[in-house]
Amino acid sequence: VAVDDERQRVVDAGGQVVQDYVLDKLDKTKGIKVTRVIGDTDMRRNGIISEPEIWTVPITKLDRYVLVATDGLWDCDVLLNLQGVCDIVAKSARESGSVQDILNRLMARVAENGMTDDCTIVCIKL
Repeated sequence: VAVDDERQRVVDAGGQVVQDYVLDKLDKTKGIKVTRVIGDTDMRRNGIISEPEIWTVPITKLDRYVLVATDGLWDCDVLLNLQGVCDIVAKSARESGSVQDILNRLMARVAENGMTDDCTIVCIKL
């Protein structure tokens, strides 16, 4: 939970945020890094919601990919943050430019960390 507004919304709903993770009130060994999800209904008691946050951003000539991923990617590695994912995408883009290569590298990162959560990643080349 890196966005202050989202952190505050979770706290106001009775959730607890520790080191960018929303901890489960009933099972302190369980947490989630994102605050808006489709699944993970058991985390609703912690301020997690399914209402999407919608942004409109202009696409520029510098933008090359759009990446959408479930919490399986964002929770897979405590060190893998937005910048880390961007670095993997940028390196793959420089080396091959292949969407499949980007997806393979990201999924390999998830697998390296023994992630047991489901993981879906969609990458669109602009």
